[in-house]
Amino acid sequence: MIIKGKAVRSVGHWSRYLPEQGENEKVVEHEIRATATTLREALLEMRDCARHTGSRGDFMYHASFNPKADEKLTLEQWFGAIDRVENKMGFKDHQRVVYEHVKEGRQHFHVLWNRVDPETLTIRDIKGDHYTLRRIAKELEREYGLTPTKAVRDYGDPRPYEQWEKKQDGHKRLDRDAMKAELTELWHATDSGKAFIAAVEERGYKVAKGDRRDFVILDHAGDAHSLARRLDGVKTAEVRARFAEVDREKLPSVAEARNVQRNLNLGENGIFHRDAAARAWDDRIASAAIEAGKEKDKQRRDERTRQGKEQRLAARDRGHGGMVSEQRAATSRFERNTLAAEARREGKPSPAQSRSSREKAEEHAPTAPQGQKAQEHEAKEPRVAEIRQARAGDRTRQPHGAWRGRNSGGGWER
Repeated sequence: MIIKGKAVRSVGHWSRYLPEQGENEKVVEHEIRATATTLREALLEMRDCARHTGSRGDFMYHASFNPKADEKLTLEQWFGAIDRVENKMGFKDHQRVVYEHVKEGRQHFHVLWNRVDPETLTIRDIKGDHYTLRRIAKELEREYGLTPTKAVRDYGDPRPYEQWEKKQDGHKRLDRDAMKAELTELWHATDSGKAFIAAVEERGYKVAKGDRRDFVILDHAGDAHSLARRLDGVKTAEVRARFAEVDREKLPSVAEARNVQRNLNLGENGIFHRDAAARAWDDRIASAAIEAGKEKDKQRRDERTRQGKEQRLAARDRGHGGMVSEQRAATSRFERNTLAAEARREGKPSPAQSRSSREKAEEHAPTAPQGQKAQEHEAKEPRVAEIRQARAGDRTRQPHGAWRGRNSGGGWER
């Protein structure tokens, strides 16, 4: 029997799915344990109960009970299995609905529980429900005489190999199962830790003291393995008991044993030579990759340094440019103010007031060469050249690089 369970929350989905005929040959409503009389009202009642707890998550728990197609149970056995799951999961006296489906001749049951206790208004934790349901399924198989269902990995089964272990084995042409069988045979053929070490070294292995484990064993390519993991049916405590007579400090470290394994000449056996060459090639590739990474890091650092230097120089140039622009703006303001004051004294319009009229006249006038325009400008406003010449003569350089100038009236200073 297979029992699957998970937390759910959709009232709409389960109110349609459970009573729906669909591909089922038979649909039977066996129980609605709630104050409501219909399925949808019962599920809505569960949701309202969950809202009083402040829960916004999966407030229901769904479990499906699936024996094999040729195995039939009585209604009493079905409810015995449902009640057992209810008690183990802590849903006793909670609201629930029970439906029976028959699809392609296979009878199975669906049960929905409210995870919220109607008396205490606390939601039941379902942590570890997968293992709980598996244990209940095995108990029911024994009690009801059902065919045991083999899980992907049952309790007591050996640990499956990880993906990186499989890739590593394919690279080294190493069969972990064969290695485990060989080491287990040597373990049972010897009666002490020293004898076992001598026996495995004759086969090309090397025992060393581990960094995180007491003892490790290195294969022909120099990779370290947990000794207890490579012995079938032997626990770590048994390994420690047998190796109690072995001085761990006298054993080589993993790095020392690896160097020995990778440089070991094993004679006519070509597999080990190929492994050593492949390992050396991998080491060279890894070293080259490390050096390439270092070079890229250096280039990135140099580029950041260069960009930072350019940014600092640009910022400094912008600062000097701002000072020069400010000085020029101040000079232009002084010239305009001086010309405006003279125009007021003479009763003439200021240059700013007469500029628009001059520009309109110049738009309709024939174009003159640049030099001729400058001469005409000097003739019209000779005072501009005189002011600029006077100001240039009054400027004096200061030790810190600033300059000071005074006009003839002594009212302007920088």
